[in-house]
Amino acid sequence: MSRLQSFAWDATERGTDISLQSDPSKTELMYKEFLKRQKKQKEETKESILAKYGGEEHLKTQPVELLIAQTENYVEYSRTGKVIKGLERAPVKSRFEEDGKFRI
Repeated sequence: MSRLQSFAWDATERGTDISLQSDPSKTELMYKEFLKRQKKQKEETKESILAKYGGEEHLKTQPVELLIAQTENYVEYSRTGKVIKGLERAPVKSRFEEDGKFRI
């Protein structure tokens, strides 16, 4: 609500006859339209910068697990490299076929 009110105040300062208290639906529609135009402008700016300077490959990020090289999964290996403990499947907690193995 505060963002909508500040939008209405800024629009009034710029010369648009709008008030949140007197016409809330009109204010809401204008705010949504403003957000759409703002998002479109950001996308156009981004595309023009990428077209001019390149570097789109730097925007693609890797998963967080690969970036920090750590996970919460505990796995214990033997000397030969076989998994001793960890990476087990979680037990099925449902008796329905859609949820995995059928258990009663």
